[in-house]
Amino acid sequence: MYTPRILLVDDDLMLLQALPHMVALQLHGVVVDTSDTAQGALEKIWAQDYDAIISDIKMPGTDGLELLAKMQELRPEVPTLLITGHADDTLITQALRGGAYDFIQKPIDRVYLVAALHRAIQTRQLRRRVQEQQRALEQHAHYLEQLVERPLEVEVDRERISQVLINLLFTARKCSPRGSPITVGLQQVEDEAVITVMDAGESMPEEKIPEPFAQLFSRLEAADQTGAPAKSSLGLYLTQKIVEQHGGRVEVHNDTGTRCAFSVILPLPALAPESTDDSKQTRKIPALFQPPEWLIS
Repeated sequence: MYTPRILLVDDDLMLLQALPHMVALQLHGVVVDTSDTAQGALEKIWAQDYDAIISDIKMPGTDGLELLAKMQELRPEVPTLLITGHADDTLITQALRGGAYDFIQKPIDRVYLVAALHRAIQTRQLRRRVQEQQRALEQHAHYLEQLVERPLEVEVDRERISQVLINLLFTARKCSPRGSPITVGLQQVEDEAVITVMDAGESMPEEKIPEPFAQLFSRLEAADQTGAPAKSSLGLYLTQKIVEQHGGRVEVHNDTGTRCAFSVILPLPALAPESTDDSKQTRKIPALFQPPEWLIS
């Protein structure tokens, strides 16, 4: 369970003792660190990612706005509440422009302080979630960029390979719990392209596994010997034959007899030296899952 943490900065030692107790009574589970110097506060801020900072705007040896600027430089995403002994409109305006989240006026109104601190903690947690989502989006965007920059080129018959994928998707859907997703993956493993079709739903009892999954290998073997595959395995039989005609193979990975993943493994074309004779150049069939031209451009 996440524990919010705040920093209280003030040269008034009595205030440093009283406020943490008050905060603990009003905001359960919040940890309060204290510092009676500006330098000590900056060291703590550098080492700890706080949810909120409460600081006296008048600290010995430093200007309040200067201290605020240094806090914002270290942790601009952390809300900073400033304690002031008098309402100076010019100072308040400058502080708000400098990044101050709120003001607490002396003598401190405990109800207002707790409410302002609660809002500040919620604001920080929201900003943290937004940052986490942004990082996740950036990582996903980077992954997609890699896919676009390095597409896999495989020489295939588009219609036949499309038939393979349709057969595998149909079989996976037929053998999956209702409402469960089917995962399709594409990756390069050494000099081969691997397309994976996998049931990502919950495990199924073994007695409920449909026959094409449970007896796949035996039925395909029987089909090879007799030349007449069983009707229930016809789609899988055709899938294997189409992939073999492309110089590839089909593998089935069974998870403790309950879930299956089909892998269609196709060889990648060997890189040949470029020829200056246009008449000798062979036309490559477009790659599977090739990004559209409008996306690449």
